[in-house]
Amino acid sequence: MPKAKFNLNGKPVEVPYEPGMHMLEVLREECGIVSPKNGCAPEGTCGCCAILIDGRPVLSCLRKPEQIEGRDVVTLEGVPEEMRDVLGKAFVLEGGVQCGFCIPGIVVRASSMLQQGCTGDREAVDRSVALRAGGGTVGRGPRRYSGVGATSASGGASPNKTPMRAKATPVCR
Repeated sequence: MPKAKFNLNGKPVEVPYEPGMHMLEVLREECGIVSPKNGCAPEGTCGCCAILIDGRPVLSCLRKPEQIEGRDVVTLEGVPEEMRDVLGKAFVLEGGVQCGFCIPGIVVRASSMLQQGCTGDREAVDRSVALRAGGGTVGRGPRRYSGVGATSASGGASPNKTPMRAKATPVCR
């Protein structure tokens, strides 16, 4: 049985896998990581299985274990606890909660956007986060965390928050 060597949430691992498995299966079945969910595998359309590979969000149902050899893989379990806590509160404050099935993938993607400094671009946040979760208020969670472009309960701009401005921002993927 082949094995993949990579860093998982900051720790080196060597994981056996069967030919034909995708990373979502390896993470859940071989590593015991349950935050990435199987919402559509192997379609890659829902985002429930989002993980970070070398700091970039990817869909684990579309990656083969041999593609991550020697790379850094981060799941929700590897996102710093403080960031998870604050993002969770931001999503709740913005009403951006759903059943919870896809939230781990959304939080992983949002944490990547925050680390890349991409939350100042409202459209990029909505495309990258909110649309993966069916739209609505989910995309405001990362903006609230960053203090940019969040809205108050009345729907207006939050007091003491910097308004959104059109400016060059890093490409958010």
